[in-house]
Amino acid sequence: MILERIELHENRELRYCFTVTNSNIHPNQTQIDIIKQQMIERTRNATNLQKLKEYEITMAYEYNNTNGVRLALIKIYPKDYQ
Repeated sequence: MILERIELHENRELRYCFTVTNSNIHPNQTQIDIIKQQMIERTRNATNLQKLKEYEITMAYEYNNTNGVRLALIKIYPKDYQ
C-alpha cells in the first residue's frame, strides 16, 4: 500500500489517499465495516492524533487500486472517536 497524497476537503475533512498494490484485494461492505470499527478504536486511543481530535477533524481514508478504481472510502467522524 502506498500513501499517494493527503487532501484537505470541506467540513474539516483530512483525507489520506492510498493505492493498494495487491490486485487480489476486493473488500465487501462487511469487511469495510469491520476495518472501520478497528480504525475508530485506534483513533480513540491514539495520542499522536490529539490535536486533530481537539479540532474535531473528520479523518478519511480512501483506498484505490492501481487503475485508480476506488476500493473503499472510510470516514471517521468526530462523533465516532469522542
